Amino acid sequence: MRHITLILAVMIVMICIADFISAEPTRATHNFELEDAEGDVSNLNDPGKDVVKVSIKTDGKYFSMKVTLKNTIKYYLEGHKAGTVVQFHLDTDNNRETGGKIFWTKNTGFEYLIGIRSCIKYKNGEACMGGLGGPSTGFFSSYSIKQYEQGSTSANNIHDFKWRSPRNDISDNTIMTKIPYTEIGVVSGQTIRVVIEEKDSKEPKEAYSSDIILKLK
Repeated sequence: MRHITLILAVMIVMICIADFISAEPTRATHNFELEDAEGDVSNLNDPGKDVVKVSIKTDGKYFSMKVTLKNTIKYYLEGHKAGTVVQFHLDTDNNRETGGKIFWTKNTGFEYLIGIRSCIKYKNGEACMGGLGGPSTGFFSSYSIKQYEQGSTSANNIHDFKWRSPRNDISDNTIMTKIPYTEIGVVSGQTIRVVIEEKDSKEPKEAYSSDIILKLK
């Protein structure tokens, strides 16, 4: 996500990937949408899941997250591996002194890490990481939530992506899921800080957006 466009109503702001401490944050109210350049992912093993758009809408109770890929989900997953497509690093108290830090950057103060996963159904099971081999019978989304340790890049699972996540079928190039405010302890009207990471980026240091300061509906 080297160059990302943030679209708010009719206003378009360019966000440059740089040193996040000095980069000017972008502010959004209730919702935001990011556009990402095509072809900035690694294809060393499987086709890198090439994200071209990410959006979050808030309604006072839920985050509705939508990820748009360049190609259909079958292109990325049929005969290949399931896994995380996008990660959201959340600073829920909007305080850089509390929480963990992103490994490849100088950015600090994050309480939670949400991973949006693309999963594969098989006749004999399913996978949200790796694969079972053989032809698929369908694809679906899932999400994981980890809580950062104070001052650390480590984060601990607090949400079982295999059994607790709602499962939305994926048939085209969009991955959608819905996350309750209660899972990360936020409330309507709260302001949080968000950094978005394209998981299959060619260069880890170029995978991240700059800060987005989001006021929740």
